[in-house]
Amino acid sequence: MTCANSESIELDPTNGTDTKNIVCDEALKPVTMLVADRLNCSGETVTLGGRQVVRSKVSSGSDTSYRWCMAVGDTAIDITHRVSPSGSRATSKGDFSAAIEEMIKTIPTLGSGGS
Repeated sequence: MTCANSESIELDPTNGTDTKNIVCDEALKPVTMLVADRLNCSGETVTLGGRQVVRSKVSSGSDTSYRWCMAVGDTAIDITHRVSPSGSRATSKGDFSAAIEEMIKTIPTLGSGGS
């Protein structure tokens, strides 16, 4: 889903259809990628594909929320993934956190052709 009011996007790992011109003021899909000027994240710092990433995981009952934050050049990227076995709004029943980390590893780092 391409947001009309920002550079942010939302993804559904089970449905690749892009819905355009949606106003993104709350999460609608299981994966949200926010584009910002600076990072405001807490968690453990890990290296994914040569990139320093702040990663966190919060569980509440059977629901789990994941978050990854990183700098790409002068841009901050904040990715969240919400998992709920009940299939609540803006969640997936499946846990795609490993796939998201594989995707993060493919984002070029400064000095290797990307920014």
